[in-house]
Amino acid sequence: MIISKHIDETRKISQTEKKNGKIVSVVPTMGCLHHGHVSLVKIAKEHSDFVILTLFVNPTQFAPNEDLDKYPRDFDNDRKICEKNGVDLIFAPEVSEIYNSDSS
Repeated sequence: MIISKHIDETRKISQTEKKNGKIVSVVPTMGCLHHGHVSLVKIAKEHSDFVILTLFVNPTQFAPNEDLDKYPRDFDNDRKICEKNGVDLIFAPEVSEIYNSDSS
């Protein structure tokens, strides 16, 4: 399983898989994976050849009075769940990677 923190790297891997004739699916999450996420991964695996799961807690989804810092995060457990369920790539960027003006 590949773990990527960079948009360009993830894009390159996805494009390579597509060029090789594979169907790529993406399961977007904010982490702290549970049975609902696992069911989405299983569906993605049924309908594609390469599954990317995103782990990104998006700060723009939190209102000013909500506590972004207290949102639960457990990368090690999420990674284990992904491995167990056949995810091919975890895309786990930092906020600066997503909201960097140089990223396209």
